Amino acid sequence: MRYSIKAIAFFLIVVLLFGGLVWSRYQQLYSQHLSARETTFHSSYNSIISSFQLVAKTLANEVIYQDDTLKLVHAIVTSEGEQRNYMRGLLYRKLYSTYTRANQYSVRQLHFHFPDGRSMLRFHKLNKADDDLSIYRPSVRIANEQQREVNGYESGRIVHGFRNVYPLYYQGTPIGSVEISNSFQQLRKILMETSSDSNYLFVMLKADLWHKLAAGQQVFYRGSTLHDDYVSENPHTCRHENFGEIAEVTDDMHSMLASLRDHQDLKDGLASEGDFALVMNWEKQIYSVLFHSVKNIEGKHAAYILDIKPEPVIQALQNDALVQFFIAVVFALILVVFRLKLLLVREEQKKTSAFLQTITSYMGEGLYATDQHGKVTFVNPEASSLLDYTQNEVVGRDAHNLFHVDDEQHQDEGCVILNSIMNNKTYKQEQVFFRDKGQQVFPVELTCTPFNNQGEIAGTITLFRDISGRRKRELELATTQRKLTEANLSLSQLASLDGLTGLSNRRTFDQMLITMWKGAYRNKSNLAILMIDIDYFKAYNDTYGHQQGDDCLRHVTKIIQESCLRPSDFTARYGGEEFVVLMPETSLYDASSVARRIVNNLRNEKIPHSGSSLGEMVTLSIGVCSQCPEDLGDEQSLITCADSHLYHAKKAGRNQVCSCDLVG
Repeated sequence: MRYSIKAIAFFLIVVLLFGGLVWSRYQQLYSQHLSARETTFHSSYNSIISSFQLVAKTLANEVIYQDDTLKLVHAIVTSEGEQRNYMRGLLYRKLYSTYTRANQYSVRQLHFHFPDGRSMLRFHKLNKADDDLSIYRPSVRIANEQQREVNGYESGRIVHGFRNVYPLYYQGTPIGSVEISNSFQQLRKILMETSSDSNYLFVMLKADLWHKLAAGQQVFYRGSTLHDDYVSENPHTCRHENFGEIAEVTDDMHSMLASLRDHQDLKDGLASEGDFALVMNWEKQIYSVLFHSVKNIEGKHAAYILDIKPEPVIQALQNDALVQFFIAVVFALILVVFRLKLLLVREEQKKTSAFLQTITSYMGEGLYATDQHGKVTFVNPEASSLLDYTQNEVVGRDAHNLFHVDDEQHQDEGCVILNSIMNNKTYKQEQVFFRDKGQQVFPVELTCTPFNNQGEIAGTITLFRDISGRRKRELELATTQRKLTEANLSLSQLASLDGLTGLSNRRTFDQMLITMWKGAYRNKSNLAILMIDIDYFKAYNDTYGHQQGDDCLRHVTKIIQESCLRPSDFTARYGGEEFVVLMPETSLYDASSVARRIVNNLRNEKIPHSGSSLGEMVTLSIGVCSQCPEDLGDEQSLITCADSHLYHAKKAGRNQVCSCDLVG
């Protein structure tokens, strides 16, 4: 009976000891993984926000801070009535193409403000202006009152995002401010591209938002399933031009988040208004939920960005911990049996040794032991595999001289094994370098612990694992973010240009035609168009080849650009050998004069064209039309008119200009 009680007590002590070690190791790996998740997410988030600010600053410096732009803003501020609206139109036309390109990349809003905080010009909503923003937009008030740049998150009534507000000056006088902002939807899109297995949600603190809303605007939001103090954008009422793709919460995710509502960790985390992370089981799968606190421009908590991701790594850690605990229980039982069977001490010692060897052989980390002089006395199979040495090649040799690498970061600290022996202290290093048998260097994370024999230090036990994969993933993440930024910038530039001539392409022309037609409609002015075609260009290609044909197109492009003398004239390649020129506020007579100038300038160049039926030179046929718009949506009539006159110019013999019934 007495031996049974002792055996049970001994069993419980061993189980608690090994269980504690297994639990401690699990908690360490669990915390490291979750910390790495948080670090990666915060790094991605900060990188994207920094790129948003850089794009905004570049746009402000290279476009908005220019004298001609600031002069237009000053004219708006100092004018009234229709004159002010006219100047607004000029500013909008000047920056429209820039805003369109920036909007394709990341910029959600380009918004100018008066010095008193009223809206001057919304590029995303032209029909709304002069409303007072200072009541619910502190960033606008601060930028104008304190004359300083304001960056950060700020909620609005309907549109929320990461805003960059810059004060504006004209000849030293404050003339208001401009806002360049990005939405959470754009941030979420980029985050999803870098981590496709994550889902991202945006929830806003009701106290930061609700007092700003006008009557009826509450319908754009719905209560969060996590807590009554938070709301999210309602995807069923927010689908219009002011919003990107709103992240919808599926029924499964809604149920999963709702299950967190009563968890104390969630309540404590939300109450702290800081960053925190939760791990939960849902439908036999483990998820991590990262809560990133978004501060407003006053430094106060205003919202959370949630990163929700399945966690197979944590599931694997839990399974490993259960297996290790089971092994610990079995090991404890074996020790109890050995303790009761005193007559079989040697056999029991052999079994214990064999069992320990099994544990070290199948553990997922390298392990080696040294004596008090640093000589290797034991190495497990994982360590042999990582170092590419057999056990016989390692045992008895100095570990430091054999495979340790004295890198610059730790060369002053000395050998971790010798330090552990001399100081009788456990040392942990998150990144040092080992060298395998083939002299290949690789990074490891290690823990070196001294062990005693009869009160004296007998040596050390070192656990290590290869962290090359982790470092590679970190470098790949940084490279991916950089390439993503470069690719987006390149695409935004290439999308609007013709690759051969460098002129605007057909797509950009279609957009510019609509813009100029609307401007002419508002101003009750004429908009002229030149439809230009190179005569017998197919014969030119057949005679000289396509390479020289491309050179001819570039030559004609240069002549057209040099012949259009006004900065407001817009030139584009319409397709093949056709070009088009839009000229705002231009009569038919003036447009015809420009067309004849283009024809004559090309004649003077005398570009050879032996395949032409008109002579030995390249010539042009031009159709001209000028209209004062009467129907806001009838811009295609201008193209139809010019195309008709181009047809008459060709029918009349080519190498000429046709406008209305006049051919010359």
